[in-house]
Amino acid sequence: MRRRLYVLIGIIIFSCGIVISYADELKQWKECKSNTVSEIQKYQYSKALSMLDNLFKTIKDEKLQKDISGYIEDIKGEMAVFSKMIKSLADETEEKKIVIDDYEILITKADETGVEGKVEGVARAKRWVDIPPKSILELFSPLVLTAPEKFCLGTWCYNHNLASEGEQALIEWLASNQDKKGRLDRFLCCYKNISMPPGGFVEYKGQLVAADEKSYLEKGLVNYKGKWITYEEMMKSKGLVKYNDQWVTPAEKREMEQENIIVAELKKKFKPKGVINKPGAGAENLPW
Repeated sequence: MRRRLYVLIGIIIFSCGIVISYADELKQWKECKSNTVSEIQKYQYSKALSMLDNLFKTIKDEKLQKDISGYIEDIKGEMAVFSKMIKSLADETEEKKIVIDDYEILITKADETGVEGKVEGVARAKRWVDIPPKSILELFSPLVLTAPEKFCLGTWCYNHNLASEGEQALIEWLASNQDKKGRLDRFLCCYKNISMPPGGFVEYKGQLVAADEKSYLEKGLVNYKGKWITYEEMMKSKGLVKYNDQWVTPAEKREMEQENIIVAELKKKFKPKGVINKPGAGAENLPW
């Protein structure tokens, strides 16, 4: 009896150890992702990959290993498509320009650190990290990208705070790569720090949404505080009321009602009382 008790205690301790180990590894993975994105946004891809490789060597959980391995491949692809864009700037057959804020740089040189060029004949240099991502995105437009490169351009957008552009790039990629949808599902879960939703993600009205949420969206429902309800129910839950086809607070409604009363009284007060006919001028509505 005592031996069975010891065995049971041993199993419990071992199970707790596994849970604690997984929790610790998951925490390390999330922290590493955050640090990795910071390096990616500084275009320090080699450093980001080194951090991921070091983490991968310490992780024991097979699922986390798979997630990290897939993320490493995405970052490698992103680095490759970024390098392809830089190399395209060395093509001297046509002028390359980049618009930053309110001025345009005629690019004369580009490498992993940034670009050099001229603004109205004056030499200028800009590091990639100092250039708005939207301006850099324009430099990808002339490139002919393969399907894997189009996917990585989408991840580049997400990692550089261009989520809307990244979403559209991945939707375009998904249209002809349904057989590789799992890669998109994994990336979005990694990006959003969420577990894989049933069925992954699907396109709905120009957006990538969880597959199990699509049926609710098709009914016009919204997710509010974890529940799918109508838009009207959500607004009412927020304490708003509908007045003149607008959702406003009760206080705003009272103010608007008072304003409407004042306007109505003024209109009544200054309403024309008759018509004065002026020779040669036609009839005019004038107060008298």
